[in-house]
Parts: sequence; C-alpha cells; structure tokens
Amino acid sequence: WLWRQEAQVYPLGFAFILAAFAALLYYVRTGRVEFLYAGAAAQAGAVMSHVGHVMFLPAGLYLAAQGAVAGGGGQRAAGIPVYRMGAYLLTVVGLVLAAYGVIIALILEPPADVAAVWHWFLGNAAGPSEAGGGVSWHTAMGGVWQGPGDSLIAWRDLFWGRPAHLEFPAPVWASTVARLGTGVSQLVLAALACVGFLGIGRLRRDETTGAAVNGSILWVMSYAALYMTWEPHNPVYRLTDLIPIVTLLCAAARDLERVERAWTLSPRVALLVAGGALSVASW
Repeated sequence: WLWRQEAQVYPLGFAFILAAFAALLYYVRTGRVEFLYAGAAAQAGAVMSHVGHVMFLPAGLYLAAQGAVAGGGGQRAAGIPVYRMGAYLLTVVGLVLAAYGVIIALILEPPADVAAVWHWFLGNAAGPSEAGGGVSWHTAMGGVWQGPGDSLIAWRDLFWGRPAHLEFPAPVWASTVARLGTGVSQLVLAALACVGFLGIGRLRRDETTGAAVNGSILWVMSYAALYMTWEPHNPVYRLTDLIPIVTLLCAAARDLERVERAWTLSPRVALLVAGGALSVASW
C-alpha cells in the first residue's frame, strides 16, 4: 500500500527478489541448474528495478554454493563450489550490463557523453549539476550516527503501519479502525517473534530449511549494511526485509510443529491476521 497512488519501483523489486529467493531454494532442493540461472535472472531484474538489490548478492552466492549436486542424492560436493557462485555472479552482472548498454546506446538522448551517463546512472545519489555533480549520499537526517536508530524505526513502521501519519484527512471511524488494526498487528507480530526465538535454536537443518535460514540472515544483514546509511528513515527501502524475516519466523514455527500440533496452523493464521490488520491500518 506504500505510495499506492504513484508508479514506484519498490513493489517491482520485491516481486523480482522474491522470485530469485524461491528459485535458489528450488536449486538447493533439486540441484537443477536452470533454477540457479532463473534466480540470477530474477536478481538482475530486481537490480534493474532498483540498484539497492545488489545487496542480495551475499545471500544469492551463498545459496548458489549450497545447491545440491544434480543426480547425487543430495550429497554435497567437496569444498566450496566456486563455479556455481561464479556462474550466478556472471549471469547477474552480465544481464544488468547488457540492459544498461541497450539503454545507453538506444534510449538516452544524444549526445550521451560520459558525464551525462554517469549522472543518469547515479539517479537519486547524483549531486546537483550546478554544483559539479558527483555523489550525494542521503544519510540520516540527524547525521550518520543516527542511522541505526532510524533504521529500527523504519522497521517498526514497516511491520506496524503508521496510522498517525495518514496521507490524507480521514473520518473518525477510519482512524479508529486504523489504530485497532495496528494494535492487533503489534500483538500478532510480537507473538510470532516469540515463536521465532523459541524455535530458532532447534531448527531442522535439512538442506532447504538450513539454506533458507542462513540465506535469510545474510539477506537481512546485507541490506541493513546499506540502508542504515542511505535514507534509514524511509520504510520503502525495507519492503523486501519482510521476505527473510517472515521466512525465519515460519521456519522456527514449523520446527515447533513436532512438539505441539497447535503450531501447524498458528503461523499461517497469525500472518493472515497481521496482514489483514496492516491492510486496514494503511488503507
């Protein structure tokens, strides 16, 4: 629902990076190399929608290295499979460079000299041309040291919504429903977090679950490394954090199903309630 009245790149990147993560997990499970290249192509699409998705590379390379050997009964190859990581990296870089080459050659208005291409490439990070261009890094409003705190606030806004910051005047009933929705979401997500902390140390480390958990941790850490310094107050850049965080919560809750049958449906129902409440809160 964020910026729902504008055409924005963030939901597009979300779709691509989710597809990349799913394809790479299928690669880990099956060893079929087409899933490796599908994941790389999907990440390239995410990077072309927003360059910040290069930060998925640590997780992507890890999952590429974890792929099961095709026809090997799931047995791991000895050592680090560098060739898989190289194939993944070269595919991502090659597709992105090819797309940029087409744009520079055929779409940018001539004369597209080096300075003009560089200014276009930097996008929002480009400094004002009258000041000589260059890179203009959008740090936290209160300085770089405020970045980690602003980043945590952005996470809070992403999960719990901001009914106090409605974009347009709303009737009293809508504001009341929004606040109730946010309250329900807080309770449900807090319960999910408790489930995660209880189950995270007892995860079944089968190939796919172990790779999903470790890849999700790498994913969160990599994106945080960038977005604690680049507009850390802006929740739109944290949209894709929902994917690895929810993956961790569901993996932990699934492990608890062996202990309590009640956990079989609880994570799904809780996420459904939280998602519905957030939709109401941000409507």
